[in-house]
Amino acid sequence: MITYMHLLYQYLIRFITTTTTKPFSPK
Repeated sequence: MITYMHLLYQYLIRFITTTTTKPFSPK
């Protein structure tokens, strides 16, 4: 399960980074 959480965390970071790059930044 640790791997799953790690993968999810990585995906979330990627998503946040992509969103931050854009002018729109959700909080």
